[in-house]
Amino acid sequence: MIKILPVTFILTISFLIPNALFAQSSWPLSENDSLYVKTIQEYIVEHEKRPYKYIPKNHVQKTLYIDVEDWTPNLPNFISDYKIIIVTPKNRATHYKKNKNKLLTLSLFPLSIENKTFVIGINEFYSQMKGKSPKYLRIGMWTRTLFTYENGKLRYLKSEFGGVY
Repeated sequence: MIKILPVTFILTISFLIPNALFAQSSWPLSENDSLYVKTIQEYIVEHEKRPYKYIPKNHVQKTLYIDVEDWTPNLPNFISDYKIIIVTPKNRATHYKKNKNKLLTLSLFPLSIENKTFVIGINEFYSQMKGKSPKYLRIGMWTRTLFTYENGKLRYLKSEFGGVY
């Protein structure tokens, strides 16, 4: 029994550490999930380059609020030093309340195919809570990340950006 205890302990710890670090995601990320992580990383790089006059003054820096859809991928708790907060119908009111009823949220779009290129899009929305549902005041920046299919895998090709800065 003494010899089994260390192995059991090691297996238990090796299971708990990834789950503690990536509580929002299943471990490891699927290839599809990693494409969304890459898209969010590209959004962050562009987001940090630009002066952004429309971010609410109370918006927590280094935090991304992502509206969920039925198909939303599993995402880690942090991407490129940004805390990822998944906004669901159940916790929406709490996050708006913490941010004085104004929030900058990201909407992810499903992976699509355009001219033999795979595309994932992100739109940012500045919204204010009115009653029980958010009222979208403005659409901000958009990001499209393009991938090609090579040797049985999707590979990053480029990112495109636009919208209101």
